[in-house]
Amino acid sequence: MRVSHFGKDIVELLSFRLHELCLQKIDCIYVDLPLYHPMTQQICAPLEMKGFFFTGIIPEMFDGDVMRLQYLNNVDIDFEKVTVVSDFGKELFDYVVKAHERELSV
Repeated sequence: MRVSHFGKDIVELLSFRLHELCLQKIDCIYVDLPLYHPMTQQICAPLEMKGFFFTGIIPEMFDGDVMRLQYLNNVDIDFEKVTVVSDFGKELFDYVVKAHERELSV
């Protein structure tokens, strides 16, 4: 899902679309949020509460840089098989693992 415009109901709309995609048994669902828009910061926490977690930054996608959040629909991940080569990458990886573990405990 790509967010290009924000309204008051953006989180509810994304939740509705997420539900639809989960019912279609889509394993991995992405939300791309424009980094230039101030609302991106405001909707990250509510989306994380829905089970999305940070996946990365994609430079110059569409009209600028985007932050990609990911939702895994009943997908098991073996984090032991992931190789991370930089200290910053390890920091991001730890953040993603913790976010994923939080989702599993809900």
